[in-house]
Amino acid sequence: MERRTSVLVVDGSAEFRLLVDTILRHSGTFRVAAQTDSAVEAAELARRLRPDLLLTDAVLPDGNAYRLHDQAASYVGSTVICTGQNYNDVLLRSGCENIHFLVTRPFTEEQFLGILRQAASSCRVVDGERLYSLITEILDGACVPAHLKGYDCLKRAVYMILRRPELLHRLTKELYPALGEVFSASAACAERNMRSAVNAAWLAQGRDRRHRSLEDLLGGEQCPGVGAFLAAAAAAVRRLLAERAA
Repeated sequence: MERRTSVLVVDGSAEFRLLVDTILRHSGTFRVAAQTDSAVEAAELARRLRPDLLLTDAVLPDGNAYRLHDQAASYVGSTVICTGQNYNDVLLRSGCENIHFLVTRPFTEEQFLGILRQAASSCRVVDGERLYSLITEILDGACVPAHLKGYDCLKRAVYMILRRPELLHRLTKELYPALGEVFSASAACAERNMRSAVNAAWLAQGRDRRHRSLEDLLGGEQCPGVGAFLAAAAAAVRRLLAERAA
């Protein structure tokens, strides 16, 4: 039997969840992995079940789609927002690396399944947990101090760039504001924290760095900028993936 794409359904309406369950069961290509009306429970279900898709309402009784995606991004392939309003401004502002799909109510069954198929085809081969592990390896190998606030900010930034490479060209307009939302800080604070972490790594000259590209970058006479560091770190992760897949 052909494997069906698993979907975690999160919506405050039991009637809507039943409708989705019916549509997916008859689709032949999708199945409901679990359903809930709670963002908190959904985050735990995503961690435990690792569904291919997260289908969520924009506003939930105990949260919203953006924060739920942020909590579940490491465990799901793609996120689809289903809403009765135009939510494009939120998608753009969030900078979330895998929220690219919006289902607007009311919809036909054909429209609904078409969006889900697009989302399913976009699921990344590398799961988020493994990606974060590789990013950690790169940052530690570059001697970025893990106790600094900028360490986690850099880790998240590299992850987002790997998912959406175009963010390297939208640092101030998209990436920094998105990081500010994730870490409950301003965009300027997120950039400053990352700059401090990069500077600390640059000052650690003489240590044994495990990745040549970052040694070349951090071994110069001037501390590199945040953008240059993020580009080099993302490239180093891609090389690790290629090497270990060979």
